[in-house]
Amino acid sequence: MSETPSEAKNIEIAICSSCMVKHVPSVSAGTPGPGRFDNFVSEVRAQLEAQRPDVTWKIRTQSCFRFCPDNRITVSVSRKTTMSGEATVDSVVKEILSHPSTQKTP
Repeated sequence: MSETPSEAKNIEIAICSSCMVKHVPSVSAGTPGPGRFDNFVSEVRAQLEAQRPDVTWKIRTQSCFRFCPDNRITVSVSRKTTMSGEATVDSVVKEILSHPSTQKTP
Protein backbone atom coordinates (compact mmCIF):
# COMPACT_ATOMS: atom_id res chain seq x y z
CA MET A 1 0.00 0.00 0.00
CA SER A 2 1.45 3.38 -0.95
CA GLU A 3 1.48 6.41 1.29
CA THR A 4 -0.99 9.20 0.75
CA PRO A 5 0.43 12.74 0.60
CA SER A 6 -0.62 13.34 4.21
CA GLU A 7 1.35 10.23 5.27
CA ALA A 8 4.47 11.14 3.31
CA LYS A 9 7.63 11.47 5.34
CA ASN A 10 8.85 15.06 5.83
CA ILE A 11 12.56 15.56 6.42
CA GLU A 12 14.18 18.89 7.25
CA ILE A 13 17.66 19.56 5.91
CA ALA A 14 19.92 22.53 6.62
CA ILE A 15 23.06 22.95 4.52
CA CYS A 16 25.75 25.26 5.88
CA SER A 17 25.97 28.40 3.77
CA SER A 18 29.43 29.26 5.12
CA CYS A 19 30.81 25.84 4.15
CA MET A 20 29.36 26.24 0.64
CA VAL A 21 30.87 29.71 0.20
CA LYS A 22 34.28 28.47 1.36
CA HIS A 23 34.42 25.15 -0.46
CA VAL A 24 32.08 25.06 -3.48
CA PRO A 25 33.59 27.04 -6.38
CA SER A 26 30.26 27.66 -8.13
CA VAL A 27 28.84 29.13 -4.90
CA SER A 28 31.87 31.20 -3.91
CA ALA A 29 32.02 32.71 -7.41
CA GLY A 30 28.32 33.61 -7.32
CA THR A 31 26.82 37.00 -6.67
CA PRO A 32 26.49 37.62 -2.92
CA GLY A 33 22.95 37.24 -1.63
CA PRO A 34 20.45 34.50 -0.91
CA GLY A 35 20.23 33.35 -4.54
CA ARG A 36 23.89 32.33 -4.72
CA PHE A 37 23.04 28.93 -3.16
CA ASP A 38 20.08 28.13 -5.44
CA ASN A 39 21.88 25.95 -8.02
CA PHE A 40 23.69 23.80 -5.44
CA VAL A 41 20.55 23.35 -3.34
CA SER A 42 18.46 22.62 -6.46
CA GLU A 43 20.90 19.89 -7.50
CA VAL A 44 20.80 18.36 -4.00
CA ARG A 45 16.98 18.49 -4.02
CA ALA A 46 16.76 16.92 -7.49
CA GLN A 47 18.99 13.99 -6.49
CA LEU A 48 17.13 13.44 -3.23
CA GLU A 49 13.75 13.53 -4.97
CA ALA A 50 14.99 11.10 -7.64
CA GLN A 51 16.28 8.64 -5.05
CA ARG A 52 13.52 9.06 -2.45
CA PRO A 53 10.38 10.40 -4.16
CA ASP A 54 8.33 9.22 -1.17
CA VAL A 55 9.87 11.96 1.01
CA THR A 56 9.05 15.66 1.16
CA TRP A 57 12.44 17.38 1.43
CA LYS A 58 12.48 20.73 3.24
CA ILE A 59 15.90 22.16 2.44
CA ARG A 60 17.27 25.49 3.66
CA THR A 61 20.66 27.11 3.98
CA GLN A 62 21.98 28.40 7.26
CA SER A 63 25.41 29.11 8.69
CA CYS A 64 26.42 26.47 11.22
CA PHE A 65 28.72 28.94 13.03
CA ARG A 66 31.39 26.26 13.25
CA PHE A 67 34.79 25.84 11.72
CA CYS A 68 34.24 24.59 8.18
CA PRO A 69 36.89 21.92 7.48
CA ASP A 70 38.49 21.97 4.04
CA ASN A 71 36.38 20.45 1.29
CA ARG A 72 33.52 19.35 3.54
CA ILE A 73 30.04 20.72 4.17
CA THR A 74 28.15 20.68 7.46
CA VAL A 75 24.63 19.32 7.05
CA SER A 76 21.80 19.03 9.55
CA VAL A 77 19.39 16.17 8.92
CA SER A 78 16.30 16.15 11.12
CA ARG A 79 18.16 18.38 13.60
CA LYS A 80 21.20 16.07 13.80
CA THR A 81 24.46 17.59 12.60
CA THR A 82 26.76 15.64 10.31
CA MET A 83 29.41 16.41 7.70
CA SER A 84 29.78 15.42 4.07
CA GLY A 85 32.90 13.58 2.97
CA GLU A 86 33.52 16.12 0.20
CA ALA A 87 32.18 19.51 -0.84
CA THR A 88 30.09 18.10 -3.70
CA VAL A 89 26.40 17.61 -4.39
CA ASP A 90 26.91 13.82 -4.59
CA SER A 91 28.67 13.70 -1.22
CA VAL A 92 26.03 15.87 0.48
CA VAL A 93 23.25 13.67 -0.92
CA LYS A 94 25.09 10.50 0.14
CA GLU A 95 25.47 11.85 3.69
CA ILE A 96 21.81 12.85 3.89
CA LEU A 97 20.61 9.47 2.64
CA SER A 98 22.85 7.63 5.11
CA HIS A 99 21.12 9.30 8.06
CA PRO A 100 18.73 6.96 9.96
CA SER A 101 15.76 9.35 9.62
CA THR A 102 15.94 9.09 5.82
CA GLN A 103 15.86 5.29 5.70
CA LYS A 104 12.83 3.57 4.23
CA THR A 105 10.67 1.79 6.75
CA PRO A 106 9.15 -1.57 5.81
